[in-house]
Amino acid sequence: MEKVAFTPEGVSAKTAELYALSDPELCMEARAVGSDFKSWFKNNFTLQPSQEEYLDEVPASFLLFWGYLFGSSFIGRRPIALADLPDKPRRTKQGNTVTSISGNYTPAQNGNPAILEFTGETQIVFIQD
Repeated sequence: MEKVAFTPEGVSAKTAELYALSDPELCMEARAVGSDFKSWFKNNFTLQPSQEEYLDEVPASFLLFWGYLFGSSFIGRRPIALADLPDKPRRTKQGNTVTSISGNYTPAQNGNPAILEFTGETQIVFIQD
């Protein structure tokens, strides 16, 4: 997979590339992002120095949260949206991740196959102060 810029357009292109994968391939990507978000992210996005510095400062517990959140979004092939980044990045910024991802599993019964359904999306917003 090729690196893309970490922009709203790049996130959209990466999501389309991921969702074109087969289910087993997509599950491998979901496991990779879930187990090491920072490495997966740096291997899939071209970052500006300020973006890379920001990512390097994110606490491990929050990287784990992002990894599982994005892995869940991948498995359900749900939209991932990045709000426009500020034109003039400043040192102080806050990342806000909003998700409405939900999943429903109905086991196979009465000769009908199991059903797995996902709804919702994940949004990433950066707030400058």
